[in-house]
Amino acid sequence: MPIPAVVVIVLLLLEMFLLVCFITWYYKTGIVLFKERLPANAAARARLALHTLEGNILDNQRRPLVFMSLSPRCMAFRRSQAPTFEKRPFAIMRGRVEVDHRHGEVRVVGMCSWFSVIWPAAIVLAQGPQGALFVLLLGLPLGVMAYLLQRTAFREVVKAVRWQLVDHEAIDLTQRQDTHQRHTQTATP
Repeated sequence: MPIPAVVVIVLLLLEMFLLVCFITWYYKTGIVLFKERLPANAAARARLALHTLEGNILDNQRRPLVFMSLSPRCMAFRRSQAPTFEKRPFAIMRGRVEVDHRHGEVRVVGMCSWFSVIWPAAIVLAQGPQGALFVLLLGLPLGVMAYLLQRTAFREVVKAVRWQLVDHEAIDLTQRQDTHQRHTQTATP
């Protein structure tokens, strides 16, 4: 077996280990592909329950997201690695939700997996110009498609975080007051 193939296999296994075991530094470092900043005041940040995010996400995906707490202010997530017979895109991103009290915001960040960067480089190194053409013609469109599919999953996480940041009790109270005012205005001629 050629040395580049062994290196790629070892790095893939290492990344799978880091991904499945939720190693903290792995989820906090990497090339950022997705970033959403949600402004949140102190009350909204206090309402945010990171441990309940997994239950707030609509499960309309083939591979559900799995969450794990890295710290009280940071939650990592990734696609489930459970075996299935369904067709599914390769996971090119891993993510985290972090509460930043200093800047008054909540960030949802998606980082690029090592394997999605290493395998095109290994193909180009092993095959030369033909490998570069293969990566350009086949790898690039597949990578873009996988990114777009995973970006929708990351947006579901953003929706769940936004939903938790909103004060639903205050909205219900305002709606009840508006309904009461409309009712009293129509009742008095």
